[in-house]
Amino acid sequence: RDGAVCFSKDGSFFKSTGGLKGNLNIKIENRSSNQYFILCTTSNASKAGKCPIDQGGGLEKPAYLVEWTRFGNISKFKWSGNDWTRQN
Repeated sequence: RDGAVCFSKDGSFFKSTGGLKGNLNIKIENRSSNQYFILCTTSNASKAGKCPIDQGGGLEKPAYLVEWTRFGNISKFKWSGNDWTRQN
């Protein structure tokens, strides 16, 4: 699905569009977030037409998640098989 996220220069505004606009909340580091996208294998995504968001939905390794804040800060995570692990 196509989507984009745009940030203002001073961090006062950001907007998600397209496929990123309606993200479900997922649990990352004991908190909920809907500001992310997930990268997974084609075979994993082909089951539902998109990457699953958790183990219950069928998410398999390797998978990666990129999360952002309204200020344009980016965090990267790797799927461990049952949880998202922050990457440096």
